[in-house]
Amino acid sequence: MLRTPKYYFRRTVTKAVRILSWCRAQADNFLTMGTFEPAIEGGPDNKAALLKEVEATLDAGTFGVRFTKIIEENFNEATKAPRAAFFIRLAIVGTIIYNLFLFLDAIIVPDVIRELIIMQLAIATPITCFCILAIGLSKIDTNYATMISVTAMLICTLAAFIVSRAEHVGLYGCLFCLFMTAVNVAQAWSFRWALTLTAVTNIAVTIAAVMHPSLDTPTRIFIIILLASASHYSLVGNYRIDSSVRRAYLFALRESLRASLLDESNVQLTILANLDGLTGIGNRRYFDKTLAKLWTDQEDRREIALLLLDIDHFKRLNDTHGHQAGDVCLQQVARCLAEQTVRRGQIVARYGGEEFALILADTNLGDAFYTAEEVRGAIEALVIYRDDGTALKITVSIGCASITPHADMSYSEIVAAADAALYIAKNTGRNRTKCAELGSINDTINNILISHNNCDLQKAI
Repeated sequence: MLRTPKYYFRRTVTKAVRILSWCRAQADNFLTMGTFEPAIEGGPDNKAALLKEVEATLDAGTFGVRFTKIIEENFNEATKAPRAAFFIRLAIVGTIIYNLFLFLDAIIVPDVIRELIIMQLAIATPITCFCILAIGLSKIDTNYATMISVTAMLICTLAAFIVSRAEHVGLYGCLFCLFMTAVNVAQAWSFRWALTLTAVTNIAVTIAAVMHPSLDTPTRIFIIILLASASHYSLVGNYRIDSSVRRAYLFALRESLRASLLDESNVQLTILANLDGLTGIGNRRYFDKTLAKLWTDQEDRREIALLLLDIDHFKRLNDTHGHQAGDVCLQQVARCLAEQTVRRGQIVARYGGEEFALILADTNLGDAFYTAEEVRGAIEALVIYRDDGTALKITVSIGCASITPHADMSYSEIVAAADAALYIAKNTGRNRTKCAELGSINDTINNILISHNNCDLQKAI
């Protein structure tokens, strides 16, 4: 197939657009260090304090060099992984370019090229490879790794610059400008570290240029001024990049903290909405929601048992001893029920007034009956003391029912059955357990009331 120049032109333009898009994506990733995953630890109070500190830092705009201690620790932890990946990529590319410059070194400083090859391949390159390995194993911080590897390269270059007596050795001094630009801008490491390395490099190169016998005065001045200018602009770029990364982190941390605090607030509100304020156990809303969920989640159709408890003569207790004594009584009963329901799938809630409910998942009527008797006995053994030292004894009546959930049935049927059994218990002497057994789901549901006498189950209508 004959391809026209127009075809190749379009293909070239398409590839150029793709390359530019890739470069833009890399630049965006470079400025934000990838996707932040802020490290958030501690309870709501700690998160609220951290959020306040983050907002104060954003308002003040003091994020260009170093955060406060707690934010700096979170920042270092959150950017550790993206910085490490960034260092490894740039260190590999930088080391290759650094060694390719040996071809240029052979032209500019041919008198020391053999020594330079030995230093670069036997000292600088292995040190950089060691830093890459240490970063990959999370054994060293990226700032330390950058400082060590770049210092090794600079020492080799500076040694060749000092020792060489080649005619064009002055041009070799310009390589330090490339070093500063590449390290400070490309690596995007901490501004404090960049400033330290840049200052030391400028001092060392200035001394070497002044003391070099092969350089004339204009060349010395040119090298010093050029390096100082490159250092200044590279530091400005480093500062802006570091500031952008830190600012992006602050925004990410702020949103994460807000979302986390909002989630925790919603959880707390949900807990409060499902708790009874007096007794501290689940309330009626929690009971209805739990029973409904348990009912719909019964894929294997196991039995569910329900106990409804009512404190005997509670109105008389309130009238005789006061509402405060009644509240203490309710709290003690709730605590006793919570202590009795320790098996998985046993849920206790305040059903309303002086009534309590126990949901027993995967429990048949017989097991539910014996659980009810244990609960009734534990409450009967309670001794409640008033503030004046007066002892109160209480008992409860319990209605018990068990049923296997079915799609055609509603959980209100087991509630009605247990409530009917409780009614029988209250009207046949109190302080006892009555059971309502619901028949098979394929048959018409029949309520068979079972009375308890001398620990035996007897059917009663």
